[in-house]
Amino acid sequence: MRERYFSSYPRAYRYLKGNRSGVLYAGAVLVLCLCIFMKEITGVVCNIAILLLKPIINRKDIHVIQDKIFFIKYKYISIPTNLPSFPYICINIVLSILLFFIIKKYLRNVTIRISICSCLALHIIICVFFFFSVDYSVMTSEYLSKILMLQEMGIWIFTLIMCGLILYVMPGVISKRILYFAGIFSITICFSVFKYAMILGITEKCSILYGGILFLYIGTLPNILWLSAFIGSYADSVIGREDVYKC
Repeated sequence: MRERYFSSYPRAYRYLKGNRSGVLYAGAVLVLCLCIFMKEITGVVCNIAILLLKPIINRKDIHVIQDKIFFIKYKYISIPTNLPSFPYICINIVLSILLFFIIKKYLRNVTIRISICSCLALHIIICVFFFFSVDYSVMTSEYLSKILMLQEMGIWIFTLIMCGLILYVMPGVISKRILYFAGIFSITICFSVFKYAMILGITEKCSILYGGILFLYIGTLPNILWLSAFIGSYADSVIGREDVYKC
């Protein structure tokens, strides 16, 4: 008996069937609620971060500040800035340049080499800035804490929108999708708390000199990887199902 093969329709004529369950509307409402209650949510994040920072920083030196962007009120932590000394800056520049050329020459893995070298290049630029700068007020722990909190707020809103759009077009029981939606957002919030406390703790114990690379490689990059992994795994689980395509 001859085996028959089924040829799928071209990609241009295939698309995912949207499940009209109102997930998009629920997502819009959740984003609005998140913006309205951002002050309370960021307040909880700050309180947990203060508890995590308690063994490192004196509680009297930690203050919670309230600010506003557009109509969204939020809170962030203010801690003393650990400014680097001139010899400390020079040592960082020399060691970073040496490591840059050593890794560039001897590390064979291209992806890891580019990642580490770009991190070291950014650190060298920041060190040079501190080397020639006469005013360190543009780079303080309070400012770093503020932009970190603003970044996390943007990540929370982006996560709600992305998860809402993805779960809207994917098939499945509405209760399971809502549970998955809530789980992803809860993990994102918990991840933000630990990142926020860790970056502030490192800059306080070591120096604000490391604030730039910590902001980029711990504050931003893990969120991109986390969301990409979620989107990829969810899409992978659906691609194999024949009933999700409408031609």
